[in-house]
Amino acid sequence: MTKIKISAIIPTYNRCNILPKAIGSLIDQSIDKAEYEIIVVDNASTDQTRNICEQYKDGEFFRYVYEKKGGVSLAYKRGILEARGKYVAFLDDDALASHEWLERIVNAFETIVPAPAGVGGKVLLTWEIPEPEWFPANMRSYLGFLDHGEKPLLLKYPRVLLGSNMAFRKDIMLGIDSFRMDIGRIKNTQRSCADVLIFSRLNEKKLPVWYRPDITVKHLVLKERLTKKWLYRRLYWQGRSTILVWSSASRRSILMEIWLSLPNFFRKLISFYRMNKGLLTEESKVSHIAAICREGGRLQQLFLGLRKRWDGTGYQAKHVPREKYTFDEMKDGWQGSGDVEISCDNDATVGGEKGLKVAGAGKSGGWSFAQSESYAIIPKTKYEFTASMLIETISESTSFIICNLYRRGKWLKSISSNQYDLSRKRQWQELTAEFVSPKGEDITVSFAVGKRPREKDVKAIIYLDAIRLEMRT
Repeated sequence: MTKIKISAIIPTYNRCNILPKAIGSLIDQSIDKAEYEIIVVDNASTDQTRNICEQYKDGEFFRYVYEKKGGVSLAYKRGILEARGKYVAFLDDDALASHEWLERIVNAFETIVPAPAGVGGKVLLTWEIPEPEWFPANMRSYLGFLDHGEKPLLLKYPRVLLGSNMAFRKDIMLGIDSFRMDIGRIKNTQRSCADVLIFSRLNEKKLPVWYRPDITVKHLVLKERLTKKWLYRRLYWQGRSTILVWSSASRRSILMEIWLSLPNFFRKLISFYRMNKGLLTEESKVSHIAAICREGGRLQQLFLGLRKRWDGTGYQAKHVPREKYTFDEMKDGWQGSGDVEISCDNDATVGGEKGLKVAGAGKSGGWSFAQSESYAIIPKTKYEFTASMLIETISESTSFIICNLYRRGKWLKSISSNQYDLSRKRQWQELTAEFVSPKGEDITVSFAVGKRPREKDVKAIIYLDAIRLEMRT
């Protein structure tokens, strides 16, 4: 029986040059080595991250997990699912944990009453190059700095912890919907607030989060972040991300927010214009421009919200939008053609959950049997469709499976069975397809099974799971 109390998770993307320092800070923690594990979640890196992690390979103590889809929210979620500890602690790949970091986190969870859902502490900065004189001191938080004082305190939202130093009870994290594809870093983008969304969800459920000043990490400020261009872009995306955190907003609410935000934006512009005529210091000038960028990002995201039914998830669909549809919703929404049985009564599972069973038989010539669903989408925007499939039985030899996406009878994308190994029975395989629709009408996703030569019959039983349609950046 495992003795692991806490899992230390490092999400990483293309940081093989500094990742070893983050891992090294976790190897010799003060807590008993048998009571914790280290999990590196490789978020689709293209550098030498895998090779670096192979040097630390240890089945019980250190594990490397590859997550092929980019996005820190996905990395958080994958790390939690992989964790064997009662608690999960997150450390950035450019941060260094203090020697007692994990011990103090476990102590906080086990001694604070009432038991917290999350704990964390200070994030101090360590500079790759000296801090520029022009960098605004009030904006160090955008470099990863956090200090809520020298006394432990119960945080009241919107005061939060940072992703580089936060820990949670695993069971609580598995029970809240706090992971969204359109929030947080994806590869080299500057989107943020993936950690903020977690604390927003905990606040909605009135679950306590504690700050302890003795739980500390050091966050490395890379030299490429110490440019004005980086800061302005970071603040712009902070503004957009702040609006994206909204879980729900009506058109009226968006219009009201625009009405309140526009005057503030113009006041900042006018104020900067007037002060710039005087003797503004370089630091003050940078601070004002950055604040204008942040407000501009908020406004842009609000106006984007008016162009579509706002659902807070980054895409629209005819069902209640979720990262993963429930199987009842798929059963009700997907329409079959041919002799098709669609049911949820099966034994195939993904992560312990049942998939959607699609079974049928028919004559070839056209599609022997297929399922389809329509989605409302934003014009000229890239989307990614994903479906996981498991083959139980399928006609031999020349059977094929095709995913088609079309708008008003015109094909947008066709993904054929060369993405699948049809000999792999009872194993889940994933199909993905990216597309852009020139107009915003509904598009239809069709999942079909056929067979050549045409005179032969087709028989198949497959399972579908994790049907998603996501807007990409």
